[in-house]
Amino acid sequence: MTQQLDLVSTSAAYPVAIGLDAGQHTGIAVFDRVNGCFLEIRETTFAGAIWHITETYKRAIIVIELPNTKSVWHKAGKNLAVIQRTAVNVGSVLREAELLRDTLQFVGRRLGCDYEIRTVHPQGKLDADRFRRITGHNGRINQHCRDAGLLVWGV
Repeated sequence: MTQQLDLVSTSAAYPVAIGLDAGQHTGIAVFDRVNGCFLEIRETTFAGAIWHITETYKRAIIVIELPNTKSVWHKAGKNLAVIQRTAVNVGSVLREAELLRDTLQFVGRRLGCDYEIRTVHPQGKLDADRFRRITGHNGRINQHCRDAGLLVWGV
C-alpha cells in the first residue's frame, strides 16, 4: 500500500488525481475525485505520459512513485552482478520519476496547466485479484498500472 496524502481540502480545486509509476513502462492511473472511480488506467511511455496529461488534464493532483531503494537492495542479495544491475535499474527509474516531475511542472506552466505534484515511496505491491477487490476495477492491467492506481485510489 502507499502513503496516504492529506489532499481532502483540495478536492474542489483538483477534480482528478493522476498516479504515475515511472519506468521503461510508465503506468498511469486517473482517479475521478468527485465520483470516486478510475477514469483510466493504462501503460504508456515517458513522452506519452507527459503528452497525455498535459493535453487531457489541465487541473490535477499528480502523484509520482519514487522507487524504494532500501527494499530493492535487500532483495538483490550478495551476487555482485545482480547488485550492479539493480543499481542501474533503480537509478534509471529514480531519474525518470524526477524528470517526469520536473517536465510536468515546466511544460504544465507553459501550457497554462495547474498541477499539484507530489512524490511518494511505495509501501508494497498488490496482485491483480487484491487490486480488483480493493478498487473495484475489473480491467486487465499490469503491475505498473496497479502501482499507479494505488497512488491515487481514494485521494
